[in-house]
Amino acid sequence: MAKHELQTVTNADPQEITAGDVTHISVQNQDRGRILLLYPSVDGVAPIEGAASIQLPPGQMFVNEALVDLFPGVSGVNRVFGQAPSGKVVALVSHA
Repeated sequence: MAKHELQTVTNADPQEITAGDVTHISVQNQDRGRILLLYPSVDGVAPIEGAASIQLPPGQMFVNEALVDLFPGVSGVNRVFGQAPSGKVVALVSHA
């Protein structure tokens, strides 16, 4: 299912930011001071505590990146979860 919307993620458990299985994603961290953590997932399985993540700094964006390129060590990656290390972060999430 396609998605193009703002999504707020918090410092609670990582939240899925994809709307189903995807192969490519665009994500922009729209916060002005907090990083956004991005976790790979296979079939919507939530990451475990302490899982490795990508840190997307404030204002930065990935544009139409293939999940296999963002997370090359994760076989079958097809979804993405997000989390704020503290507080909350608004992210623009777009994928086909």
